[in-house]
Amino acid sequence: MAIIFTNFITIGLLFGTIIILAYKSKGTIRSVSQYQLFFSFFLLIIGCFFDTLFHMGYNPLFDTYGEYITLLFFPLIIFSIFTYSLNKELEKRKRSEIELQHQNERYQVVNKQLTESNEKIQKINEALSKTNMELDSFVYRVSHDLRAPICTSLGLTDLSIRSADINEIKHYLNLQETSLKRLDQFIVDILDYSKNMHEQIMPQLVDFNQLIDSAFQDYNTAHTRAIKLIKNIDVQVPFYNDLLRLKIIFNNLISNAIKFQKQGDYGQFIEINIHTTEEKAVIVIRDNGIGIPDKFLEKVFKIFFRVSNNNSGSGLGLYIVYDSVTKIQGTIDLSSNLNEGTVISISIPNCGPQKIKPAEIISND
Repeated sequence: MAIIFTNFITIGLLFGTIIILAYKSKGTIRSVSQYQLFFSFFLLIIGCFFDTLFHMGYNPLFDTYGEYITLLFFPLIIFSIFTYSLNKELEKRKRSEIELQHQNERYQVVNKQLTESNEKIQKINEALSKTNMELDSFVYRVSHDLRAPICTSLGLTDLSIRSADINEIKHYLNLQETSLKRLDQFIVDILDYSKNMHEQIMPQLVDFNQLIDSAFQDYNTAHTRAIKLIKNIDVQVPFYNDLLRLKIIFNNLISNAIKFQKQGDYGQFIEINIHTTEEKAVIVIRDNGIGIPDKFLEKVFKIFFRVSNNNSGSGLGLYIVYDSVTKIQGTIDLSSNLNEGTVISISIPNCGPQKIKPAEIISND
């Protein structure tokens, strides 16, 4: 009876082991070693069952089968336990490798984000450095160009006070007027520069005729009256864009075309061709002025650039034009021949009325 009781205990322990293994494996057999282990326990159960039947007085054949099965069980169960343990270790390592791979992928994503962030920071730093350099240059040039006409005017005033000759005084006053006009133009350029830098883009309905006439009238002198203004405006559809920057563009370009005409020459003209479509406006301004040497063509849009020191301009005009065109997402191209004239071509997108609120469509007056 003790043997029978022991066999039943063994069977109970084996069933308990199988249940635990099944629970740990979540009810599924995942590997060959687990097959071997379950098969070994199955053989052991049969052997113990046959041996129990023999001790209970049944056929002695049960005892023989039980012994054979038990002999087969021990090496197989040892091998199964070994391979099962090895397979578990391999699975554990595989899981570790997969987790490590996932971590590496996450690290790669983080590194990519850090790289992109560093590139953005670098671009911002470069932009800030460029802005600081331009600001330093701007402050220096502005202070110099503001003081120069003032000092000139003060000197001419002193000469006028000292002189008793009315013709000489008039000459000094004319020179003083020229100097003050230069100062006024420089202040206007600074204001245009500031507006272009800080004012928001507000697309409005554009009347090119009014823009051109207004800009030309601002320079209505005896000299400008000798210049023929030719307008070829072909407006296929209403054109919408930022009115403030278009005023700045036309004012500066017409001012330059007038300022750099050939002195004392006949047949002076400024020709303005404009063609609008639903997509864009193409503006071409041509003059027959003194032109620009080839070696300076790549520099004309740089801030404070002047072709010569004798130039009465501020060096801001074409820079402001280029920056204004860029801000309204346009393009500009300049070609010039010395003593023949200059051609400036501008392409500006048409914002269209569908993007404009009704309150933004205002008169150009």
